[in-house]
Amino acid sequence: MLTKVQTSRGKASGWLLLLFIFLVFFSAAITEFFQAPTEKSHVLNQYRTLIEDKKLASTSKIILKNSLGSFTLSRNGDSWRLTSPRNLPANNKTLDLILSTLSNINIRKVYPSDPINMSNFSLDAPVMNFSLIDVKGNKVDYLLGLVNPIDNTTYIQIPQKDIIYQVDALKNTFESFDLSDFIDSKIFTLDSTEAKKLAIYRGSKASKNVQISFDLIKGNWVGKSNRVLREDKVNEYFGKLFSLKSSLIIDKSSDELKKSLEEKLEKPLYEIEVVQKNGVALQYKVSHIVNTIPGLKIEKRQHVIVKASNRKNLFLIHKDNLPLFSQRQSQYRDLNFKKLFY
Repeated sequence: MLTKVQTSRGKASGWLLLLFIFLVFFSAAITEFFQAPTEKSHVLNQYRTLIEDKKLASTSKIILKNSLGSFTLSRNGDSWRLTSPRNLPANNKTLDLILSTLSNINIRKVYPSDPINMSNFSLDAPVMNFSLIDVKGNKVDYLLGLVNPIDNTTYIQIPQKDIIYQVDALKNTFESFDLSDFIDSKIFTLDSTEAKKLAIYRGSKASKNVQISFDLIKGNWVGKSNRVLREDKVNEYFGKLFSLKSSLIIDKSSDELKKSLEEKLEKPLYEIEVVQKNGVALQYKVSHIVNTIPGLKIEKRQHVIVKASNRKNLFLIHKDNLPLFSQRQSQYRDLNFKKLFY
């Protein structure tokens, strides 16, 4: 009788052990299916930043897509242009901001791109995305998901790698960038502190009719007749001149338009020469006030055309900006009227 009881207890213990093992495996399976995102530590150990500097250095094209449109920036040597949706000079400040942001994306964790993680991180409906294309045409896409406000992180998926990265929240996500952010509408590409000589001629440079000139000699700004100029007034003027922006960039092209623009710039109202501190000289031509331009809807007799030697496109500026080119040298002379001898 005692043997039967012991046998029954042994069987019961065995069944309980099997039931326990079954429940453990069942719980593990359920947890695997409904789990919080799992981390791929071995992948994380291979990287510290999402985009390496050498990858950015070899990038020839950046495509950004947000709710306001799709924008393509293309590299040509050391310079960049906006090539879509329009072919225009790229805004260097915007470009520097983009490159700086992309080069400082720090990885925290790495997860597999399974449907649950895609949904949890809102990567099935990304906030925005961008693509990098290198000089060989290789393309890598990056999809941006939601921002976690608790730990200030966001999630980026790379479809080509089937991986999701949890990274520090981007300082600039470019979600609100529109066309105006990507365009460089400034007439002068250099900063006011980069110029060491500037001369404005009434008519063409060949006429040698100098309206006003600024020449940096021995730490002093000097004008016509070697008169020393007031540095504060020169800096104030340069600040206004070099921040001048166009009201319209002419990116259309036709034989009729080219001919019309060439005729209007053949005998300019002003010609400007700027010599940079690195010795590079830039020329700018300012037309007389234009009446009409073929193919462009503009107000009659309200604009002038500006052509820069280092820019592909021509610019229109309002005639109200013309006083910037018709300054008098006497406005900038030092009150002591010192003369520089050298």
